[in-house]
Amino acid sequence: MKQPLILQRISLTVKMVFLTVIVGLCAGGVLDYFQGRTVRSIFMAQLEERLSIEAQEDRIRFDNYVKAHHQAVKLLTSQKRLMDYIGSEEWMNRSQVRFHLQPPSWLPRTSVLRALIRIRHSLLLDEDGKTWEVYQGIPEPLPESLLHPTELLRQLSYNQSFMTTIEGNPYLISSEFLNDNEGRTIATLMLASPLDKEFLIASQGTYHGRIFALLNFALVSGERPAILISTEPDQLPSGMLIDDLKERYLVTGESLFDYGASDLLLGFASFVSVDEVEELASSVMARDRGQRAITVFILIAAFGLIMFWVTRRIGRLTVRVSEFTEEVLHGTPQKKAYGDEMARLEERYQSLTEEVILYQETIRRDYRFQRTISTILEMALEPVSLSEQLDRIMSAILSMPFLSSQDKGAIFLLAEDEPETLILKAQYGLPESVQSACARISFGKCLCGFAATSRKIVFASCEDEPHEMICTELGLHGHYCVPIVSGDQSVLGIMNLYVEVGHRRDPKEEALLISVANTLAGIIQRHQAQHEKQKLQAELVQIEKLSALGRLTANVAHEIRNPLTLVGGFARRMSKKHAADDAEKKYLDIIISEVARLESILLNVLTYSKETQLNLEVNDINAIVEEVLKMYTDTLGENSIHLHKSLTAAPRLLLDKAQIIGTLGNLVANAIDAMHEGGTLTISTSEEVIKDAPFLNMVISDTGAGIAEDKLKLIFEPFFSTKVLGRGTGLGLPICKRTIEDHGGFITITSEPGRGSTFNIHLPYR
Repeated sequence: MKQPLILQRISLTVKMVFLTVIVGLCAGGVLDYFQGRTVRSIFMAQLEERLSIEAQEDRIRFDNYVKAHHQAVKLLTSQKRLMDYIGSEEWMNRSQVRFHLQPPSWLPRTSVLRALIRIRHSLLLDEDGKTWEVYQGIPEPLPESLLHPTELLRQLSYNQSFMTTIEGNPYLISSEFLNDNEGRTIATLMLASPLDKEFLIASQGTYHGRIFALLNFALVSGERPAILISTEPDQLPSGMLIDDLKERYLVTGESLFDYGASDLLLGFASFVSVDEVEELASSVMARDRGQRAITVFILIAAFGLIMFWVTRRIGRLTVRVSEFTEEVLHGTPQKKAYGDEMARLEERYQSLTEEVILYQETIRRDYRFQRTISTILEMALEPVSLSEQLDRIMSAILSMPFLSSQDKGAIFLLAEDEPETLILKAQYGLPESVQSACARISFGKCLCGFAATSRKIVFASCEDEPHEMICTELGLHGHYCVPIVSGDQSVLGIMNLYVEVGHRRDPKEEALLISVANTLAGIIQRHQAQHEKQKLQAELVQIEKLSALGRLTANVAHEIRNPLTLVGGFARRMSKKHAADDAEKKYLDIIISEVARLESILLNVLTYSKETQLNLEVNDINAIVEEVLKMYTDTLGENSIHLHKSLTAAPRLLLDKAQIIGTLGNLVANAIDAMHEGGTLTISTSEEVIKDAPFLNMVISDTGAGIAEDKLKLIFEPFFSTKVLGRGTGLGLPICKRTIEDHGGFITITSEPGRGSTFNIHLPYR
């Protein structure tokens, strides 16, 4: 289809570069939108899963700490020193209650017990329940009602940890009787610990595996759960309803206690600030978005650069061919053609186009053939697929003679597209109805879901209440549901075995099944590692392509430089033969000027693409600055730019003088270009210590137009320029940056639109 006239007048280079940028930006925007939503949903789901696991672990540690009080009082009553004290004259001749601030003789001073719990209050009562010995492990006084414990309190706290309210405050009470040889009670040892902030903190021990640095805990009570005590009373005050906190906190682990005895309706809850969760999610999203933006920019820049240089060469070739063709056809040279050169080339050489298309099709056919061969070779190198391995393992497990199985089982793996979802990957002996019903199972649903949530083996000897998904075709049965867990304790899948009804749980069977599950975990992780390896290999191929593009750019510059030099030389020789007022001389001067500009661009491209060798010598940086400013003295005056210098740092450094002059000259020239209506150029030097290393800090500042924030982060990227088309190549600042880094330093920029820009150059003294 023929292009409109206005499009034919636009250069092919401009159209292709513009199209590349537009398509790249649109593709990048769509990718950012959809991938950003996916990354955020996956991250939030994994975070909630991790917080739920942490809450379960907090609850388990709290439960164990409470139970440890009961074990502690049993250990203390079994100590020989306590029985000896009960039989001593000091106990027999008691006349008043004794209070101890240090551990008394009837308590051990050092033992394993001290590493498990902290004794808050310890009471020793006689056979009638009267208190005679009191050890106060904390400064808070013992409640009066605990000095005279009732018979009911002693009975409720005997042989268990008992929670109750004493004088309005919650307490944990554990008691144990001391009996003589005839079985009569001769004394009672009672441990009493107030349930307060210190108790909650002590219950968690030293746990460093948290996602957040601070995680608050609380005991809750009542039919509408309200905070009884918490680790942060200022943020979580007593009496505050949990429902009123859910707007500001993510509450996990709400549950009632399931052990011991208590006359309180208590629960345990963990709190994470919603602001902290959102801040963490936002930081992850920002980092991911930045990486995608960099990738999109690199691709746009690379393909834009390729299209620029390719279309420029095509344009020059088209002009030459068109001029030659027209000269042959008409016998006289024609004017240089502008616009879409490719359209004219297609009109004159349609046969050549068809030949090129045929050649491209041949290349595509060969590529597909080679790709197919490579795929076959890759498949040949794989020993066994994951599905086949899972089938073989399931068959081997069910063939074990000592396992009372029903020759039925299944293996579920974690879904890649849905968090906390199990997918049926291998099965043996299951009817189609079961395969359909159990194709996808959520965490927490049925026995397999419970095993995945708890990461522990779930056993059922019959179809009980948690067994939600029941199929009548299977008949009566039980289950072993074994979690497949990786080294970092993340769930990879579930192994489900069907056993006969009434089968008794066997620890040896469980140990063997855990070993099988660990083997499965290694196999699954190996396949996942192979998958990740393939992804990394693909990324490496992309990096190699970009490197090849850089080499192609340098080669193109070399190819163009020699013909361009000839054109400039001939143009200058022809210009000398024409008078100053001759129209032909004006055209030749334009050619000479444009050739010089193209030579400058090529020089920058070659400079940036090749490796440089530094010629380091000790130089006076102040003298170099003066030398650079001397070159621009007239230019500063012509543009009404005032110069302000403050060169105070120690001047002698190990430098490549020529490269530093080029770098400073480029920065000064950019500053002058930015102040086309006049302004102030400031250059200063000072000494600065960064990470115990001395640096010279040179500041070059202007009061020009400044640079917008969205362009500031791209200022050191190759071929990016804020100047108008034709005034800059976008390689000056990247070359400056590389020169400073080659000297072991670094360069930074700050800018504000309308206020000017400031470059900071740091060069090491050593």
